[in-house]
Amino acid sequence: MRTPLLLILLALLSGFCGSCRSASNGHLHLQARAADDVIAPGDTVSVVDTLRPETVMASARINRDGKMEFPGLGMIQVTGMSRFELHEQLRELYAPVYGNTKLNVDIVQPNARFYVYGEVTRPGRYKLTRGLTALEGTMNAGPDESYADLRVVRLIRGGSEISKTTKLNIRKMARGNLSFNVALQDGDILYVPPTPVGSVFSPIMSSKRNQTEEASAPKRLDANPR
Repeated sequence: MRTPLLLILLALLSGFCGSCRSASNGHLHLQARAADDVIAPGDTVSVVDTLRPETVMASARINRDGKMEFPGLGMIQVTGMSRFELHEQLRELYAPVYGNTKLNVDIVQPNARFYVYGEVTRPGRYKLTRGLTALEGTMNAGPDESYADLRVVRLIRGGSEISKTTKLNIRKMARGNLSFNVALQDGDILYVPPTPVGSVFSPIMSSKRNQTEEASAPKRLDANPR
């Protein structure tokens, strides 16, 4: 008698937690915009000091090595940095030479891209290649085998105010039913929700993994101490 009752309670709790953990379209659009503010290979980065544009000006498309050359500083690793982080690093590096600066840091994304969030091991922004499908985009992000519900993956297309949502059964597609496998478009967002059981256990396991990673990670040293 205990086992059926436990299963019922777990199902009810899972359903409740699942609704709590389901990310809204608005939240996913915010995540996508935040991802666009992080420099990635293929982006074009432009930096200019408006106080001395003839001296401090640089613009380059970032290659796979992730580096960019700046006047008087040489090559600097920029991929993975936000505009603000790059601005602050350059401000500190130029301060001993010029004192005050007024830097404008811009990121241009010339390449089409899409985003994958939810129960995947590699969430974030991806370069969109011609003909890439929703099935390929989802699987490339590494759905969590234990907690990802691939039956109801959300495809969000369009801007945050005019977005259209379609539910896709990626599980069926992976098994060969490609009737509803669509090609991704620039700006598409794929959201992989948790299963009912995953809604309960995924946050617990994620917390444990984060604690383990933080405990084992080396302490970060400031590359530019004041």
